[in-house]
Amino acid sequence: MVLSAGWDDTVHVWDIRAGMSVRMWEGAHICGDSLDIFEDAVLTGSWREKKGLQIWDLGTGKLVKDVDFHYRDKKDKETDFIYSAQFNHDGTLVAAGGSFANETRLFEVRKGFRRLDKMKTKAK
Repeated sequence: MVLSAGWDDTVHVWDIRAGMSVRMWEGAHICGDSLDIFEDAVLTGSWREKKGLQIWDLGTGKLVKDVDFHYRDKKDKETDFIYSAQFNHDGTLVAAGGSFANETRLFEVRKGFRRLDKMKTKAK
């Protein structure tokens, strides 16, 4: 099994034995290294303003969770535009980073994707 995604807003699950895509769903706009899988959870980081970090069910292709990258309030003008997203080795953490905010954020999976930390650069 291999997963692929890209600018066409689709995620494909490929069966390498059959040499074809066996499942596809729409919703993720991948523009970097922001597609990962842990057990039956597929993590996508999309290059878009909002709802950039998402969890999908591998078996059904259904959206499980929109992860709030910025914990927005009315004053928050930050946007997602995620280039990179990955589970850690045991699936307990997710690291994701974006371009306009110049931030990388760390989320704790078992606590509902609670944000643990953020690292920001001043470089533009």
